[in-house]
Amino acid sequence: MKYGRHIGVFILFLFTIFTASAQDEGKEDTVPYKELKKHIPAECRGLHKVKDIDDLLLQIYNNIDNQCMFNIATDKLEKILNIPIIISVCGENNKRKGCNNINSIDKINTLYLVKTYGCNNCIYFEINYTKKYEISHDGFGSSISLGIFPKNLPMPLVKESAIYPQLIGEIPSYVTTEFLKRKDVFFAYGDYIWTSNLCKKDRTAIIISPISFSIKKGSIKIYRNSDKCKIFCH
Repeated sequence: MKYGRHIGVFILFLFTIFTASAQDEGKEDTVPYKELKKHIPAECRGLHKVKDIDDLLLQIYNNIDNQCMFNIATDKLEKILNIPIIISVCGENNKRKGCNNINSIDKINTLYLVKTYGCNNCIYFEINYTKKYEISHDGFGSSISLGIFPKNLPMPLVKESAIYPQLIGEIPSYVTTEFLKRKDVFFAYGDYIWTSNLCKKDRTAIIISPISFSIKKGSIKIYRNSDKCKIFCH
């Protein structure tokens, strides 16, 4: 009986240590993130650590009116979203304080952003993924890798491309007769645009441009000012 009591006390002791350790780990993870909140402008809505591509696009869309992604310092945004951000100026990748370059992140399984400062004040983000991420997610992952519009986003404006309209190329296996009947799928050679106000001159826009039905071969870009970048005009 005495031996059994000692075993019980020892197990309780181990449980106490494990619980305290888990709480400490939680504090180490949450306290720095709470500190980051003071760098998030009041008008920003729901920015948090990215779960997947659908979650990232929803965060961007929910802040499309306030240009939140562009107003937060890049190194702070990188920590808030918990994904790397590379800065590109005039086509050159530059490593800056608090940011990454491609070589430093390519061995990580993650999505990442490239923030480009182009000509005529054309500033935009492009969403990319590392080689490891591509293997484990078959491209961007989630809805996008299935050729379906991002979850929880409204229907986009579709701008058909005049470039190689007859060139289809390799068609992914998921493009079946039933797939082609859906209204929420990406077709080949067109731009799919999410923006809040078509009449606003400095509108921000999310533009997904698949190639040959496959977004894996296309691009996902977020333009700060789609007019200055001459993306589309009305």
